[in-house]
Amino acid sequence: MAQETNDTRMYRGYRHRLEGDITKAVTDRFILDGNLRIANPDQADLILKGELIDFKKEALRYDRNDTIEEYRIRLIVDIQLVDAGKNIVLWREKSFAGESTYRTTGSLATGEEGAIQEAQEDLARRIVERVIEGW
Repeated sequence: MAQETNDTRMYRGYRHRLEGDITKAVTDRFILDGNLRIANPDQADLILKGELIDFKKEALRYDRNDTIEEYRIRLIVDIQLVDAGKNIVLWREKSFAGESTYRTTGSLATGEEGAIQEAQEDLARRIVERVIEGW
C-alpha cells in the first residue's frame, strides 16, 4: 500500500531494482570480507534474510534562497540471521540503515545515483559486520 506524502516524508519513494542492487552489494561484501562463504540455501549453515523497508531522501542543507544544497540518502532494511540446521532465528534487527550524503551545487556536487551506490555499500558493510561480530 502506498503512503501519502507529507512534510516529514516528502521524499519517500520506491527505486526500481533497489532490492536486487542491495542483495548484490551484500553478497559482494561477504566475498570481499572472506570470513564466511556464500552457499545455496539448501547447503548453508546460516541464512541471512532481509526486507527493504524504506528509501529516504532527506534535505540536509539549504542556501539563502531555500534551494536544497545537500541531501542524505538512507536505505532501511529489516534483517535476520537464521541457523539453517536448527531453523531458529539467531538475531533480528529492525530498521537497520545505510546512508550517504551528496551535494547538488558547488565543486563538491555529485549525483544522486552515486550517493545511492554509496548508501548500498555502507549498508552492506554494516550488515556484514553485524553478521561477523557474533563469531
